[in-house]
Amino acid sequence: MWDDTATSRSQFRHEILSGGMRGIGMSDGPQYRKWKTSIESYLLLRDLLKDEDPLQYKDRLRRCATSIVCCVAYGRRIKTLDGEIVVNNVKTATYFGKWVKPSLRLDPMFIWHAISRISVPGKFLVDSKFLQWFRWEPERRRAVDTEIYLTLLNQNDVKRQMKDGIAHPSVAIRGLEKQQELGLTDVETAYALSAPWAAGTGMTVATIEVFLLAMLQYPAVMKKAQVEIDSVVGSERMPDFKDFDALPYVQAVIKETMSAITKDETVFANAEEFISERFNASDRQMVNFTLPFGFGRRQILWVFNVMPPVDEKGNEVLPSTDSFTTGLTTRPEPFKCYFEPRSSQARDIIIQEAENADIDACAWK
Repeated sequence: MWDDTATSRSQFRHEILSGGMRGIGMSDGPQYRKWKTSIESYLLLRDLLKDEDPLQYKDRLRRCATSIVCCVAYGRRIKTLDGEIVVNNVKTATYFGKWVKPSLRLDPMFIWHAISRISVPGKFLVDSKFLQWFRWEPERRRAVDTEIYLTLLNQNDVKRQMKDGIAHPSVAIRGLEKQQELGLTDVETAYALSAPWAAGTGMTVATIEVFLLAMLQYPAVMKKAQVEIDSVVGSERMPDFKDFDALPYVQAVIKETMSAITKDETVFANAEEFISERFNASDRQMVNFTLPFGFGRRQILWVFNVMPPVDEKGNEVLPSTDSFTTGLTTRPEPFKCYFEPRSSQARDIIIQEAENADIDACAWK
């Protein structure tokens, strides 16, 4: 019992007390990651339930996604978007996105202007002010980023918590355990562990926003998906991960959301149209299409009807499907939508689930 397969005392107590089902004390793995996602999803749904501002959902989605990613990366929740680490991460992502945009790197006028400045007679290339200039701002940003990532790595004294056996499972813990073996410095480790934190939030939010945009444009698809959810889940509980295989149409809708992001005509015929039926069992390529996201959207459809605003005459005002941002992660331009509870019972259930999630969330700093 003393080999590598032995279970820690805290984990042993956890198994006896709750059969391994309570999130607090749960070891890292698929079950633990599902539990973390469930907590944030319940809190998100309650926030959407309370909001009256048809644009507030954007910040709600971002806080939820940011908290999930930060839990995975560093073992800590994000309660508000006003926190210093969130604000700094947004600045870093915005700056990085600006510098990797193709328009910045490939713009002929930018290149011509650079060459004209470094080709003045009497100047050497290595001494040019242009070359010195373009390094100043990125190097200042790198110094700030380094401090941010080192701070995140050491937030809440992760190393001490690891030693005491009380640290929440996270990518940071795994990285620190392997740091010496891999021969990485603290700075190298901090940057490596920042990957999900730096890149995971934007894509997660973008996929949900595209999904909401699709539900506004195709209400019949939303209704059909809700019928399937109701037939499998019923009205007395919320969808869970165990319902995944029993919801093929909902899976197809979410897959179509992902295909709408790529709009790759070589893979998806009529890519400009929302055709979830393309992912039926008869097409092997489509059936095997990767499904990286989706749990939160099943819950949204169980609780809410996603509704557009109406004008003074009562006509629905639908957002454009062609207005997207540019940058490292493209996403729909802000659009208005309302989240209408499908029943009073659904409203009561999400409030109760969110209250339970509040209790579980108290274990996270």
